Amino acid sequence: MPRVKDDKKLDAIHEAALRLVIQTGFTGLKMADVAKAAGVATGTLYIYYPGKESLVNALFKSIKGEMVSLFQGISMDVYDYAALFRDLWMRYFSYCMENPEKMLFAEQFHYSGIVDPELIKMADEGMAALDRFLTIGQEHDLIIGGNIKVLKAHLQGSVHEIVRMFYQSRIKPGKETMEKCYLMAWNSIKR
Repeated sequence: MPRVKDDKKLDAIHEAALRLVIQTGFTGLKMADVAKAAGVATGTLYIYYPGKESLVNALFKSIKGEMVSLFQGISMDVYDYAALFRDLWMRYFSYCMENPEKMLFAEQFHYSGIVDPELIKMADEGMAALDRFLTIGQEHDLIIGGNIKVLKAHLQGSVHEIVRMFYQSRIKPGKETMEKCYLMAWNSIKR
């Protein structure tokens, strides 16, 4: 009979792997170090994941799932488009500020070649609601035209750079600073 996996152990493994892979990169990541940091036996870790590739893929799937959930149920109301954009931008910015390691991990591994292409495809498809929201903004001439992927890269990249700067400086931005960051993003795409 297969052993039942313990959610607490799984969470501890994911947290340890996230911290370590951000510090060491994929090449430096060692399953024994993950097990030690998670407080589990190395043999137990291998029950959950046969190797670091499967661990990184599971962690990627979990983190991207959290990110995709931020954009589920997006309203397509063009009459309050600016307010909806602000809400979405703030959700993503806040998530990244509260979870900078997850943001860094997702960014690092999205294009690494380590994550299964099917997981990348699933993550990208999960963002379809955001793509549609931006497309509607373009169709109603509310935001600048152009390639949606480029527009998303511009918005996401600026959030990541701002969060990275705050994270490395150990500074937590106040509401006024967050609002200024949002306004820079909005002013860069609005018509």
